Amino acid sequence: MSEIKPFRGIIYNKEKVKDLNQVIAPPYDIISSGIQERLYRSSPYNIVRIDFGREYPDDTPEKNKYKRAFSYINDWLKEGILKRDESESIYIYKMDYLSPKGVKKTLRGFVCLVKLEDLSKGIILPHENTYSGPRVDRLNLLRATRTNTSLIFSLYPGEGKISEIIYRINPAGTALEVRDSDGTSHTLWAIRDTSLIDNIVKEIKNRPIFIADGHHRYETALLFRDEMRKKGEEGYDYVMMFLADIEDEGLTILPTHRFIQNIPISDNKEIRKTIGKGFELKTILTREVMLKELEEKEHLCFGMYIDGIYYLLTLKENALESFAGLPPALRNLDSAILHFLIFEKFLGMKNGDYDYERDVDEVIRKVDSGDFRIGFFMNPPKVKEVKEIALSGERMPPKTTFFYPKLVTGMVINKFD
Repeated sequence: MSEIKPFRGIIYNKEKVKDLNQVIAPPYDIISSGIQERLYRSSPYNIVRIDFGREYPDDTPEKNKYKRAFSYINDWLKEGILKRDESESIYIYKMDYLSPKGVKKTLRGFVCLVKLEDLSKGIILPHENTYSGPRVDRLNLLRATRTNTSLIFSLYPGEGKISEIIYRINPAGTALEVRDSDGTSHTLWAIRDTSLIDNIVKEIKNRPIFIADGHHRYETALLFRDEMRKKGEEGYDYVMMFLADIEDEGLTILPTHRFIQNIPISDNKEIRKTIGKGFELKTILTREVMLKELEEKEHLCFGMYIDGIYYLLTLKENALESFAGLPPALRNLDSAILHFLIFEKFLGMKNGDYDYERDVDEVIRKVDSGDFRIGFFMNPPKVKEVKEIALSGERMPPKTTFFYPKLVTGMVINKFD
């Protein structure tokens, strides 16, 4: 049983911060050093200083980015740059954006506190594997600040009932409105009507929650809760989330492509021959034709770029039957087949000997430059695949899903004390 509740969110004070566009930031895990520098220059109050601060050569355990984040939060509250809402609220969060194909879309969800549940209970459901590095970083930040500084993006099977509530409530005069670097409009406003809040809380109770984006943050919140319980401190049983209906037509998932370098097989001709054991290889003349045919296939198919040549790889019938180890729930998932059959079984690669990139041209450039030997191009998974795999208890390979647009950091934060 999922439990949610309203909270007194901390937001930027529009009387003190005249241009809110200058204080928001993308999620920490897509912030490069260049983006971080730009955000630092945009405003002395940009949320990046809290959520993903700079590291300096003279940092110590007593003086570091986590300690600085704690100071920024408290100083900005004292100065009135940030302010805590007077009443407990659930916040509607709306995004208006253009899809990569130029289609206008709107996604509405709501922000609340969600009770932390151990993942084994099947109430909060992950769908991707995670890495330990980001968990350590997020845990150190949470220890220092005792604040949820950014949103976890999650989905629920709503059957339209909650959407009926949040889609009929229009922005109030106190709404926060910003536009991110991709041109997406983000609007946040509070629901303070207790009857509406009670209806949302009631409707979500018997529904599972699927983590779409923010697995590291959720796992970190669990670790922190358990740490505090061992110290005899309570009050850390909830985490801030954005929740959207899994059937909402405003949801978009983009592909994340792969490229590889450290391959045990030294000869590229032998690589093609090995991959041919399980895939039909079709030579494609141009990038555009390869991407078009890949999109038309939709399923069990990859693009490949090697030695300046494009290929379309289509899984042969019964190719997976010879290789035990891939769970049934993952046998129709493109990223799982790529990692399991091509990377591990055919090429003999270890987990982690590959990198990720969303930009097709950047994959091609890095292969042409010699930084990587092969690029693989993916179709995005379907929302229903996220749901089915999460319900099965399995997890997709890391970076399988890229939900778009990304929630911005700085619209609202949750401080525990």
